[in-house]
Amino acid sequence: MAGRLQQWWYRNIWEPRAGEKIYGLTQGTVGTPTWSLEQILGASSSSSGRDISYSTATTLSAVWRAMSIKSGIMAMLPFKVYKRTSKGRVQLNPSDHPVARMLAGKPNPKMTKHVFLERSVNHLEGWGNHYGLISFTGIGLAERIDLIHPKRVQVFDSADGLAYKIDGQVVEADRIIHVPNMGDDIIGKSTIRAAREDLSLHLDTRDYGTSTFSRGGIPIGMFMPKERVNKVTDEQRADLIKAWNAAKARNKAVAVPAGWDWVKISMDPEDVAWVAANEFSITTVARWFGVPPQKLADLGRATFNNVEHMGIEFLQDTMAPLASKYESVYSCALFRLPSEEDLYLEFNMDAYLRADAVAKAEALTKLIQFGLRTPNEARKLDNYEPKEGGDDIFMQSGTIPIKMIQQMLLSKTPQQRKTIARSIEKQLEEGISPQLIIEGLLNTNGNGKH
Repeated sequence: MAGRLQQWWYRNIWEPRAGEKIYGLTQGTVGTPTWSLEQILGASSSSSGRDISYSTATTLSAVWRAMSIKSGIMAMLPFKVYKRTSKGRVQLNPSDHPVARMLAGKPNPKMTKHVFLERSVNHLEGWGNHYGLISFTGIGLAERIDLIHPKRVQVFDSADGLAYKIDGQVVEADRIIHVPNMGDDIIGKSTIRAAREDLSLHLDTRDYGTSTFSRGGIPIGMFMPKERVNKVTDEQRADLIKAWNAAKARNKAVAVPAGWDWVKISMDPEDVAWVAANEFSITTVARWFGVPPQKLADLGRATFNNVEHMGIEFLQDTMAPLASKYESVYSCALFRLPSEEDLYLEFNMDAYLRADAVAKAEALTKLIQFGLRTPNEARKLDNYEPKEGGDDIFMQSGTIPIKMIQQMLLSKTPQQRKTIARSIEKQLEEGISPQLIIEGLLNTNGNGKH
């Protein structure tokens, strides 16, 4: 039945009309849409028969939190435009290019950059794909990106490329930004859809708890007459039900009337290990979304040492691949002109450390000490004004070429070399480190800058 319904949907709803052209392709060459019916409807059923959709899944606190963490981090990362040059890369300012201006402010009149990226990641995780519609200027510069909900988009696959429809209207493929989630086709599969069996179990666990505690923790039971059923009158049954409801309303225990037995027909929370099952569901959601459990308020396995490492793994294994996917798709989609062939987009992952002042300070210190970043470049990350002399590159002198030491010693007379040797022996006896001794000799004997 489902297969026939799918075929009918493709034939009557999704397939293009005869003679219509999509992306320059006729109906015969377009092929079948890549969406399945359950993706169109926004829900898929688990083996228990429960419909799992974006709306139902996000009522789970762990799912909502996992998606908000990933989308929030992506939204907070600076998304910068860079240009490759013979002397290295150069960051473009918002005034230098319209893409840099959009990604620093508002990609479209309705959304800021933060809201745009946050919603796009939610579409990716919850619906399997992120779509954006690009508007270009008359000379081919991208000037606007509209966020398109995946439910509005049809994707057609053919040997000549992809074709897209938005709300039934054909759109040039060159205007589409398409970031798919992991899947086995050109379109992505939502994490919620892939995890529908585990999410169904989590929802069943929650519903069981809600039902049990709404009854005051009293298991479901059944009153059974001790004697034959034909001796129980309708009036006796009505009185029993009335007494039960009255006692339940007062949250009081019910005294079993004479001639009746109460038989439990449901299991207690302890019997079904409800607490353990609920905690396990959080861990399962963490695995599906690639978010450490402690970020979902599950601190059962967290320690002072491993929390930091799990945070680093989250950045490396979850956020960095996601950011790389966005960077490649957006760079290819937004820069089409020959004059833009050296431009590309990149997220600044260092911004993730903004909340950890100590870790950020240590990282910037090392970058400056090893000549990988100037002090003014480090100051710019925190919106501090540049300082005079801050554009110079600095490097620690602890690592010194051996040739420099040899040249210094050969430039001395034999007597001077003996004096230097005695001075070194004396300083070593006093406990001064060899590195400081050599630095002192270089700085006072011919090549040091002091």
